[in-house]
Amino acid sequence: MFRSSLFIRYGLATGLVAIAFGARFLLAPLLDHALAFFFFLPAALLAALFGRTGPGIMSLAGGLILGDVFFLPPIMRFGPYAPVELTILIIYLITGLIGIWVIEQFHRTRSYAHELEDRVAERTASLQNSLRSLEGVLYHVAHDLRAPLRAMHSFTRLLLEEYEDRLDSPGADYARRISAASLKMDALVHDLLDYGKLSCQPLVLRSVDVSTLVERVVSELQMEITSRAAEIQVDRPLPQVFGDAHVLEQVLNNLICNALKFVAPATTPRIHIWAHRNHKSVHLHIKDNGIGILPEYQQRIFGVFERLHPPHSYPGTGMGLAIVQKGMERLDGRVKVESRIGEGSHFCLELKPAQQTL
Repeated sequence: MFRSSLFIRYGLATGLVAIAFGARFLLAPLLDHALAFFFFLPAALLAALFGRTGPGIMSLAGGLILGDVFFLPPIMRFGPYAPVELTILIIYLITGLIGIWVIEQFHRTRSYAHELEDRVAERTASLQNSLRSLEGVLYHVAHDLRAPLRAMHSFTRLLLEEYEDRLDSPGADYARRISAASLKMDALVHDLLDYGKLSCQPLVLRSVDVSTLVERVVSELQMEITSRAAEIQVDRPLPQVFGDAHVLEQVLNNLICNALKFVAPATTPRIHIWAHRNHKSVHLHIKDNGIGILPEYQQRIFGVFERLHPPHSYPGTGMGLAIVQKGMERLDGRVKVESRIGEGSHFCLELKPAQQTL
């Protein structure tokens, strides 16, 4: 293989010199001796470009010999040279050598760039594999944590049911606190599991009916909607999108849950859902009349465990919008928010239209 490569490179250099000689010979009546190397210099540079330094030097030397013998006075022999012919010869050599050197530096720079890209790609792939492995470990650890938490809650509940009359007031209060803390921790682990699943579970990408997903989410939240006397307006029809139905359902569930939860006291939650479509994407809007978000927090809220309010004011784990952000990343979409304090929030999901997959 190596010998074949050498043969091609030096064969190309020989061919370029032969072509240059033929072209210069045919144009000899029109070109004077000042242009003795007119075609040989480009031939040497092309040989260096496609064959590297060795073929370039060979072409330069071949052009020097042929140009000197056939086109530079005295014709058909080397020297003696007049000052003009000697200057032409020196210019040809210096120009050719500089050109070959520049081309070789270009080759080395490009080779180094390719090598650097390969190293970056290799290390990126290695880092991604490590992250996936870490996510898998964390997922299993979080999954295994739920069993003792459920046991803790069950036993404290039994303790209160069967032995509350034997406990003094502080003891019963401690048991209730343990039970509440175990439930809160279980909810946090559950959200962590949902977040981990979004990072590593395979996607089933297909055409998804957004109207059906919204109806399903509203149906699942019907008890909370009724208890809060919430009003939900859905402008149908909602367009179909290309994505994973389960991931998009998680995104919608978290946004609607937040819209129901983060409202001022004694305020009836009102949620408006609609969509519009352009030639590139579908924009799904969820607008509420909640407490709103300060401008400086409107990007921070998508982080993991980010809470803007104390737990006793608005319960939750701080994972809901992180799940929304991760879900939209997996769907190759975007989520944006516009909000004002006391005037509610407006979330916009940018998704792929279903017809883009045809």
